[in-house]
Amino acid sequence: MPILIAALLLLLASPVLAQSWRMEPVRSSVAAVESDSADQLQQRFDQLLKANPSDPTAMLGLATLTRLQYRHHLSDSLYTGLLGASGVTDTIRVLAALGYAEGLLARGDLTHATRAYRQALDLATNLRSIPFITEVRIGLSEALNWSESREEADSLLSLTAPDLRFLPLPLAASLRCHRGGEPTDPGELDELEEARAGLVIAERESDGRLAALCILQIAAAHFRFGTMDSALILSAKAAALQERLHDRLGFALSLQWRGYLLMTNGQFGEAREAFDRAILEGTAVGNRGSVAHAHLNLTAVYLRFGDLLTATNFAVVADSELNAVGDHRALNTLRLLRGDLARAAGDTARARTIYTDVISRSSRYGGYSSVGPYRSLARMALVRGDWAGAEHLLLQAQSIANRTGFEVWARRIQYDFGLLALARNDLPEAERRFTTLRSELRPEEQERGYAATVRMAEVALRLGNLDRATGLMQEAADSLDARRMRLGDRSLRLLAFQRRDDDSDPDLAMATILAGMVAGGRVEAAFSLAERRRARELRERMLRLDVLRGAGNLNVSGGGQTGTSAELIRAIPDSSTAIIEFVTGRGGEPSVAFALSRAGLRAVILPKADSLLPDIERLQVFIQSRQPATALARSLGAAILDPVLALLPSNVQSLVIIPDGPLHHVPFEALIARDGPVITRYAVSLLPSITVGVQLWQRPPSTSPPDILAFGDPEFGTGLPTGSEGAAFRTAFTASGGLGRLRHSGGEVERVGRYAKHATVLRLRQASEAYLRSSDLARYRVIHFATHALVDERSAARTALALAPGNGQDGFVSAADLAGLHLRADLVVLSACRTAGGQVINGEGVQGLTAPLLEAGARATVATRWQVSDDQTMEILDVMYQGLAHGLTAGAALQTAKLDAFHRGVPPAEWAAFVLVGDQSVRISLRQPATAVSWWIGVVALVLGLVGYGLLKVNRRSSERRSPAVARSARTHQT
Repeated sequence: MPILIAALLLLLASPVLAQSWRMEPVRSSVAAVESDSADQLQQRFDQLLKANPSDPTAMLGLATLTRLQYRHHLSDSLYTGLLGASGVTDTIRVLAALGYAEGLLARGDLTHATRAYRQALDLATNLRSIPFITEVRIGLSEALNWSESREEADSLLSLTAPDLRFLPLPLAASLRCHRGGEPTDPGELDELEEARAGLVIAERESDGRLAALCILQIAAAHFRFGTMDSALILSAKAAALQERLHDRLGFALSLQWRGYLLMTNGQFGEAREAFDRAILEGTAVGNRGSVAHAHLNLTAVYLRFGDLLTATNFAVVADSELNAVGDHRALNTLRLLRGDLARAAGDTARARTIYTDVISRSSRYGGYSSVGPYRSLARMALVRGDWAGAEHLLLQAQSIANRTGFEVWARRIQYDFGLLALARNDLPEAERRFTTLRSELRPEEQERGYAATVRMAEVALRLGNLDRATGLMQEAADSLDARRMRLGDRSLRLLAFQRRDDDSDPDLAMATILAGMVAGGRVEAAFSLAERRRARELRERMLRLDVLRGAGNLNVSGGGQTGTSAELIRAIPDSSTAIIEFVTGRGGEPSVAFALSRAGLRAVILPKADSLLPDIERLQVFIQSRQPATALARSLGAAILDPVLALLPSNVQSLVIIPDGPLHHVPFEALIARDGPVITRYAVSLLPSITVGVQLWQRPPSTSPPDILAFGDPEFGTGLPTGSEGAAFRTAFTASGGLGRLRHSGGEVERVGRYAKHATVLRLRQASEAYLRSSDLARYRVIHFATHALVDERSAARTALALAPGNGQDGFVSAADLAGLHLRADLVVLSACRTAGGQVINGEGVQGLTAPLLEAGARATVATRWQVSDDQTMEILDVMYQGLAHGLTAGAALQTAKLDAFHRGVPPAEWAAFVLVGDQSVRISLRQPATAVSWWIGVVALVLGLVGYGLLKVNRRSSERRSPAVARSARTHQT
């Protein structure tokens, strides 16, 4: 999807006015801007105009100066004034018309720029000036190239001064550097030599702006030939030259072009930085074109990483800006991206319609939109099993790629043919295609071979060569680690394992390959590959936090390594704990479950997750609506858990589960396994990865007092945050129906506070975001939030806890805010609706509220899967806190609370909502608070003096009373 000429051709908005055949005021304006002496020159023009307000030479000079300073309102006024004035020479009138057109082009206003250039062309033709006619045609071709027709733009350049000897040298250089563009047949691939010849002239004439333009054209040619390293070096050189010359417009356009090169080369972190800066620079100079193209490319970036919501948001801005400037060529590329978004969302009918429309327009506008829709339609044909149709579409795409000479496109189509061969089970042809692709990659492009390497492993597995398949998968994992580490942008690193490059499936048959390795006895290698992809960003940030606190070693997870299964097994807290890690695929792939316990590592192949998804969704609906779900719970238990539980020792009482894909939505304790309801047999907790669990288990136990901090019944504000993040929260706020007062939550936190000798209980205005941000949180072992939560399963950016506003804070505590806290809490309780939910990201897991708290230093969190009632929430949490006070682990205490509700006949809608994420083995020495009855008896005894042996005995028994559920659990779990 090369937006390459946009960054190059729009640059003509400034440089050509500096050429030697121009009038002195025009040349001096360019020189003044480049040498930081614009203020002095403006004073000179102002003095001339004060003496003679209608001085056309001074007006032209000031118009040029203000245009180069991007003060477009003033320059437009001066240019149009000259065009309408009498007594102005034809030369000045042409220069005014040309300057006005270039000012419009500088803003990216292609529609009005085209009209202005046509007016300038009429004036230049009447003047019979070959240099002016040539210059206007170059500018008009730029505008037409993106707004109307690429063919018309090319014809203008081909008709312009075929004998360059008739042109001034700088103008000849400019024409050379604009000839070529995207060639239509291999015989037109001489644009590199044209640009080089133009650069020689520009450098000889000391025209830096024109030299930068020629350098960028040379970079564009290298891009087409596939020499990306040269293209990147040259684009950086041109941008640096433009920045030094204060050519902010050229700099903005070069930044977005360089961003595209970086994106194409897989350097997405650097690309994101380039696009962000291009938006800032383009906005500063009023160039909507660079802003539009940067948003267009950011759409492609986040689509590539599977973040459809963010990609859609960027597409909306791009669409608005491109329509405003009339950039129809880029709009066609945006249509292609919208088709890809529809396909990724499963709307194949809409995607097909969009692709067909893009193809109908591509002959007019060219670019990647002439190749991309054929590739996308071919992928859809592959999914349908229409192999002949897919081959026909790929041959059409290949023909276009060969004709235009874009090596990058040709290599990607090579991968598509490999997928087609795989679908036909033509394994030799598939291996030949993928091997050829990898051999054609240059050294700087080797990371792009990741997808081909994984597919080669799939071929090796199908051929029964387990050794080769295992080796290729290790090689691919190393490549993926290298790619991930190059993503400087954290938001992109989080998405690293759902990145799509040449393949629309980011998993690349990973589950199929791991299942084949397990079936072939390579369980250890398969497990290592699976765990290596888990929660990388979270565990690395947790590791850095532990190192800062003197409790970690930076070398533990170097290079993405996770340790052997034996090393991980030794870190399991006790022999009654087992870990189950799931790997699910899509499109009919099998699932795999790895089981780790003190007995060792085992693995089993499970049914495909696609077949389980309808039952998982039905189970959640049935449970939340309080409908009987026994049959569903048993069938899912048999499919998901029974084969894994059969691998575990009989003494296992605690299950630590690492879900994957649709299994993130399974309430495991509500399932019924072969030996009965899971809740009656196991304490279940969740982890993002085993390595995260090891980091938590290896932290030294806390020795600080068990102080409690509790927020409840916040006084919510009526305002919402502004800006881009505010827009996200406003959308989530509206979707949740607003934030009503939670009166019962005040009593909840008061009761929670009684479990500690020192508790800080905050209500109403005191339960504020400002307090959370400013207080010393490290002294609290337990932090309890009883409030509302905004949880969006499409974007972590629209997920937040709601507290009271004040002191400059809006009250919305985002996931990023939570991650930035400094916690040493053993337990954070999120007593709000759906706080265990959030966006599920491949590899990283749920990105909601629990993961940021672990990142901030918490050892465990208790959260909810769905909405629960106030009265049952406090009953369940009260029993959990009693269990903690009696010495139970956090996992056992929560299981005790759930069992208590289960035996009381409370429906799963209430108790199955609660889930522990993190270290289930943590213990917190809370105190057992006196009950209301014992307190009343003590007061009566004190006031009336009715102190007797019998009354004291009753009071003592009452104060030591524990619930039957807690007593049973304490006898079971106490060590």
